[in-house]
Amino acid sequence: MVLNSSAGSLSDLLDKLPAFVIIPPVLKKLATAVPDLDLLETILAYKFGDRALLERAITHRSWAHEQVAPGDELHARKLHNESLEFLGDSVLGLVVANYLCNSYPGGTEGELSRADPLSAAKADYKTMLQEKLQAERRQAPRYSVIETLGPPHRRIFHVEVSWDDGSIQGEGHSIKAAEASAARAALEVMTSNL
Repeated sequence: MVLNSSAGSLSDLLDKLPAFVIIPPVLKKLATAVPDLDLLETILAYKFGDRALLERAITHRSWAHEQVAPGDELHARKLHNESLEFLGDSVLGLVVANYLCNSYPGGTEGELSRADPLSAAKADYKTMLQEKLQAERRQAPRYSVIETLGPPHRRIFHVEVSWDDGSIQGEGHSIKAAEASAARAALEVMTSNL
């Protein structure tokens, strides 16, 4: 996998496509429909070998809990993607860490963590804003979630960042992404006011 500035292009592509076509379920004992996995494979240009694993990978926790008896947490865990997401994030983190350590062998932990492209996308604007305010002997920025929109699997968060003489909002599909968006907007405002 190559990480670059177009990393969001798959998400952008999926957002432009029509909603998934619903087909009868492949999961056993479930009476509700699931997305058209053939269409998903066509969009991704990839054929998955294990359909059950693919279904689990795209199943959100909230949906899984609706499909099992109340209190049957163990069965719900077998249906949703959280453990797979954790595993994927860990593997991706290992790949990125390996790349950074090989690319910057003399880097300190702090330097390498700031160079991490995954963290950087979410945190560098926040770090830059905080460092700018600290350098000017001003109070640290304050972030607050203003609004949360959308279903659990497609949330949009609106966050406001405030500093001593201003505030501005940003949005994103996670709170961290929304905070980064707000911090970036704050830096742009501060730069344009110079």
